[in-house]
Amino acid sequence: MSIGNPVHSQLNQRIGEWKSYMAHSNGNFVTQSDQYVFFGTNGGIVQINKSTEEVNLITKVEGLSDISVQALAFDPKNKKLIIAYQNSNLDIYDPVDLTVINLPDILNNTRILGDRIIYRIYQPPGSDEAYLACGFGIVELNVNKKEFGFTSFTGIPVYETTIFKNKLYAVTESGTYTIPYDKTQYNLSDFGQWSIEKTLGNNSFQCIQSFNDALYIGTKSKIYRWDGNSAPILIEDLPGFQNQYLSAHNGYLLIGYTCNDNCDGKLFAIDDQNKLMNLESSCVPRPLYGIVDEKKRGWFADRFQAFRSNQTLTGPCNYKYFNTPLTQYSTDIALDHGKVYIASGGINASYSYLFRGDGFFSFADGIWRVFNRGNNTTMANADLVDLYKLAIDPNGLLYIGTYWGGLMQCDMKDPANPIIKLFDKSNSSLQGTTGDLARTRVGGLTFDQNGNLWMTNYLAERPVSVLKKDGTWKNFSTPSNTTLLACAADSAGNLWFSSVKQGLLVMNTGKDINNTGDDRYKLFTNANSVLATNLINAIATDLDGSVWIGTDVGVYVFECGSDVFTNCTGSKRIVVQQDLGSNLLDKEDIQCIAIDGGNRKWFGTRHGVFVVSSGGDQLEHQYNIDNSPLFDNLITALRYDGTSGEMFIGTGSGVQSIRTEATQGSLTNQYSDIYVFPNPVRPEYNGPISIQGMRRNSHIKITNFNGQLVSQGTSNGGTYLWDGLDLKGRKVDSGVYIVWISAGDGFESADVKSVKFAIVR
Repeated sequence: MSIGNPVHSQLNQRIGEWKSYMAHSNGNFVTQSDQYVFFGTNGGIVQINKSTEEVNLITKVEGLSDISVQALAFDPKNKKLIIAYQNSNLDIYDPVDLTVINLPDILNNTRILGDRIIYRIYQPPGSDEAYLACGFGIVELNVNKKEFGFTSFTGIPVYETTIFKNKLYAVTESGTYTIPYDKTQYNLSDFGQWSIEKTLGNNSFQCIQSFNDALYIGTKSKIYRWDGNSAPILIEDLPGFQNQYLSAHNGYLLIGYTCNDNCDGKLFAIDDQNKLMNLESSCVPRPLYGIVDEKKRGWFADRFQAFRSNQTLTGPCNYKYFNTPLTQYSTDIALDHGKVYIASGGINASYSYLFRGDGFFSFADGIWRVFNRGNNTTMANADLVDLYKLAIDPNGLLYIGTYWGGLMQCDMKDPANPIIKLFDKSNSSLQGTTGDLARTRVGGLTFDQNGNLWMTNYLAERPVSVLKKDGTWKNFSTPSNTTLLACAADSAGNLWFSSVKQGLLVMNTGKDINNTGDDRYKLFTNANSVLATNLINAIATDLDGSVWIGTDVGVYVFECGSDVFTNCTGSKRIVVQQDLGSNLLDKEDIQCIAIDGGNRKWFGTRHGVFVVSSGGDQLEHQYNIDNSPLFDNLITALRYDGTSGEMFIGTGSGVQSIRTEATQGSLTNQYSDIYVFPNPVRPEYNGPISIQGMRRNSHIKITNFNGQLVSQGTSNGGTYLWDGLDLKGRKVDSGVYIVWISAGDGFESADVKSVKFAIVR
């Protein structure tokens, strides 16, 4: 076993820059150049240097146009990597200058109906053209010109193409079709000019390769060799297995088989002397593709985890695991002083189990780790699946709400060996699920201002429980139904819960949690409040104490304080764009909410991320798969790091982050807290100059050393950004500049601080 360390994983993140935490756990496809092996994954490309084994992970953040690779081919003439994605998008990637050319024609072509998958890419030796075997036909791509040539619409899926004896062959489910490879005499785009190769029969073929002056072709369990004249010769027949691929590289033809009955696959090789060899099958339990490099090493893409290779083609398998999360799943994210935790379980659309056993992932000391029932005794004994929600107390204890077996308390002081304690109906106030008493479903977690951990106990008879700061437990019945999920605490001592399809429940336990005599409840619905729906997905309290509600049809805000039980119905925000006003995110299905250091609201939806101003009346940013490196428009989790200003974004395809313009403001303005980045500002730096570490909403003035004002404004949380231009929009000169900072009412107060920094042009 070996662990690869991606070379880009911990670069400094500038404001507005994205970072990938994509899972690269296995390869979908593999190809090679002289210098590199390229694995296509569900997150992008894993590039391995053949000599040094240095690993580079390439995703949308690094410039790719998409995720989830379907097929790859390397063009040795033009030295470009052709990347076909599972959605039929296409990239041409240059591993030298790191440029990406996107060719989305197949993806965007509305005339193509049905199957448009790019199954394989064939690059004839020494040619500028590559041939794409697609669900609708065959497409020619000129890699040098970066443009498409002919398209032959076949009416049936084409699984692979090759050239043999100056004929172009294509395998389909109804036989092998061919046409002379002569564009001056034949119109390759006219499938009517293609003919079926009768010698090979009308079988359903999956694979085809030209190797060692013969054509090899795969149909179900059988592999044939054909010299182009005589009858084809049966090379191998494995009943109960299906031919997955044929791959010819460096004097070997690899033959990969999958098992029809969930057993391990089989791997064979034919050398240049036509000798058939049965290879070590540990590399191919669920084979997808394989190659042989110039040192006669095999590299194998497999559905099972790990990136597989061997030092000799006939030798045992080596496994490479890279420093990334285990899978792309994320239902919640928690942060603690540079440590990252991801819950990977969840619930389905009907609020039942996913039975997902991936566990939780942690990032500490630069290493990603996974903990689940496969490697942790406590989790195994409880058979824990569907780890759903996360919370961290001030002492660094990680709490995980599972939708299966209660609450996990994780002491993560030793990142590699957490101490886990499980709370369920046997040792806490949590209860079993009505109708399924063996299960204890925790659907939401939140800490109140006193350090008590509140949680929803979905479908329990008493669906609210609290783990008090003193370690004791108590549960509560509620006037709503028992389907409580999301929860949040506000600054007025109120607790807010989503009651599935019934509305928004607010609860206040008074001064003494144990005294239920003064408990108060109120259920907000579409009949007694501004809510237009009773389906609540997310709840968050902002820095001013307002409670923001995400529903399936938009956003609402409750600014009630102590009046929540008497005179409060909530409100909607109107966002003005192009002189027109509309309700904030009207009709958007809000999945999650986070508040950044500038009190701005980040809303995760099914259409990407929306960032609105602190007052909720201005849309400041919108991120989706078309205008940003966002992996997926389905947003599953948001979590803000107030120290770094990094917003972590969980998507349907993986976790990533963006460095925001805001950081969490400090309590006071101290000289030791405030700094300028970069300092000095050198000629090659083109980004914004950030002043950080201030109190929230501090007043800023920047002057040159002679006292001339060049910029002024208000900090975004604890951060103020300056573009290096003066008040007239001109780039300022080299010199020493002074930042004057006031957290009070004016720059004459005793609270004013100043920081110096230099600009070098």
